[in-house]
Amino acid sequence: MENRFFKIGKNKPIREGDLTLIVAQKLKDRLEELGAIVWLSRKTAAPTTEERPESLRKIAEKLLLEKNESSSSLLTINKIDTNELKRLSELLFYRVSELRARADRINNQFQPDLVIALHFNAAAWPDKKKNTLVETNHLHVLINGAYSKEELTYDDIRFQMLYKLLSGVADEEIALARIIISAMADETKLPAYRYRGTNAVRVDDNPYIWARNLIANRLYLCPVVFLEPYVMNSKEVFLRIQAGDYEGLRFIAGAKRINIFQEYTEGVLTGLLNYYINLDNSN
Repeated sequence: MENRFFKIGKNKPIREGDLTLIVAQKLKDRLEELGAIVWLSRKTAAPTTEERPESLRKIAEKLLLEKNESSSSLLTINKIDTNELKRLSELLFYRVSELRARADRINNQFQPDLVIALHFNAAAWPDKKKNTLVETNHLHVLINGAYSKEELTYDDIRFQMLYKLLSGVADEEIALARIIISAMADETKLPAYRYRGTNAVRVDDNPYIWARNLIANRLYLCPVVFLEPYVMNSKEVFLRIQAGDYEGLRFIAGAKRINIFQEYTEGVLTGLLNYYINLDNSN
């Protein structure tokens, strides 16, 4: 639904949700060996929310009717496009209901010191009619910020922004991001990604650190660091994902490498260790 899946020929399909779950389980094991208490927001490929697009269809229909009523064309008031209704029902499922269900677990059940949100990135296809792999590959980290004037017209968003600022969460997100992204850049050797639009701003003059106002990093009450390494549909990353979770080193895309899941894990683990060691020494 969210276009985080693709398949090329007879190769194994690429599913971001499955890739991040592999990394999450590896990272959990390593951190627990060091004495940390770790929760996963999900343990399987199944949704966290009990809602489904079908159960959210009436809400989507209501929202579309309200949108039509506020438009300048009276002819559209009682007419809803079927495809638009399907898209909005799905959007309410995976972007609103699912993330709010995870927020409920994190804020009310787990109550952790921080959240590491693991992702794999992707680039636009050069040709929308066929999946052709790209050359680009990069890395960046996201923290909460970059609220637009329109977003700040909503009471709940203003409240969540102020909570992040006044609780000190915003300061800790920046401190975490600096150290974790440094370790990730050392481990992956990836260049920094650059946003071209207005929905993100660079933080601290660091080319790797960007602020964005996302539902998850706004709703989670603790510090949240969103990691976005690897372009899944790049030639290099595609080959590394196809190679799977192998042991040792393999010659892939012109170099001997550990598997991509282990590399991701090592980068995050090193960053967290460096952060807490520095924190402990400063105290």
